[in-house]
Formats: sequence, C-alpha cells, structure tokens
Amino acid sequence: MAYLTYTATRDIIPAHTQTELASNGGFDSDTLWAKGTGWTIAAGVATHAAGVASELDQVEAVTDNTDYILTYTISGRTAGTIQARIGITTGAIQSADGTVVETITADGDTLYFSASADFDGSIDDVSLILTNSFSINFGIYTLGYNKPITRHTHKALDGSTETVLVRRETTWDITTGLILYDDLLLSGWLEFFASVGGGESFTLDVLGYADNPRNPVSVILEDDPVYNNENKSDYWRISFQARALP
Repeated sequence: MAYLTYTATRDIIPAHTQTELASNGGFDSDTLWAKGTGWTIAAGVATHAAGVASELDQVEAVTDNTDYILTYTISGRTAGTIQARIGITTGAIQSADGTVVETITADGDTLYFSASADFDGSIDDVSLILTNSFSINFGIYTLGYNKPITRHTHKALDGSTETVLVRRETTWDITTGLILYDDLLLSGWLEFFASVGGGESFTLDVLGYADNPRNPVSVILEDDPVYNNENKSDYWRISFQARALP
C-alpha cells in the first residue's frame, strides 16, 4: 500500500466542497452551543467571565485524522487564555485579541473552546471548514524506481579502468492497483491529476499509509497519466511517473 497527499485546486469531488461545518458561528442566538460555567451568548458573541476554567462546545460533522481550518475572533480580553480543540487535538493557546486561523486534525467529533479561569474575553465569527489537502491510499500493481546515481566502468586498451558516477533525478514509475470506474476513489484520482498537472508539488510515500507514513517525499508529476482499462471491464489501472524535488 502507498499514499499521496495533494492540494486540490480543482473541486471534482462533491464531498470536497468547502462547506461550513460550524453552526451559529456568529452567535446570532443563544442556541446550538453547550455552555460551561461562566459562558454566555448575547449580542452576537460568546463571552467567558473570569472565575472558573470551562468550555464552550459543539458537535461537528468531522472525520478523524482529517485536517480542518478553524477561524475565530477574540475580543475584549484583558487576562487569561483560550484554546480550541477538535476532540483531543488542540490548537494554539491564544492570549490576545485578534482573528485566529489554524489547521487542526480532528480526533473526535466535538469542537471545544477551552477558557482558562482568568479569561475574560469573547469569541465570534467561528468558522470550521475542511482543508483542500486530501490523501489517497492506493495499492501498487507495479513500481519502478530509478536510482539517482548510476556507475559506469570503462576499461582502456592499456588495461586501466575508470569509473564514472552519473547523478540522475530520482523518479518512480507507478501503476496502481485496480480502481472501480464509478468509485469515489477514481474521482479522487481525477481531482489529483487536475490539481498537480501544472507542476504543483505533492507528497508521495510508496511504503506507508496516510495515517502511518514511512518515507514521504515531495515530488512533482512527470508527463500525463495513462489510464488502462482492465479487460474492457469497469476496473482501471493508472500509470504515472513522479520525480523527486531537490
């Protein structure tokens, strides 16, 4: 098994559409958020009064081990800190007013804002969206690896020898395992090739999984992919070459 990770610049998969996941992120009403001790929602903000460390939270439709972009604005703070997390994965500790934009990998389905006991500020404009970075786990049918260095030995007429080392770019020639034509995975491949066909870099790991990387390498696509139909069936293999970046 191998995997690659790419940044989608062409939204081919409907599920990858940037949908707002946070509900009532503008705190227009005192609804849809669970308020811990000291939290109130009024006048379009959620406010924590100093006194007790507590959380403001909301269950979200997120997927574990997936990256999400969280945005929120802090105002009116004079003391204390606040920190966001999705499940058990935390964002950065914040100790000043301003707009926060951070990427958090979900490990649980609840978005929390954890205020320290002395935090006395408000948050507003909460937004949670899926990042445009996606991974594809795939099987490899054939794999060719072109070594970066080759050795050529020449023998002269007088019997002496000379060895020349030729440095080349490292490339991988890959043919995937079978892909069902109407499977979401095929749509992912189409989105991937559309997004990196202009020389954009992506991550390739021919030894690991997206959630268990072994040897990720930054690469670019060489030439166009070749789609091979398997015995005129609904299954396909895709062949492509990736070149390692220096």
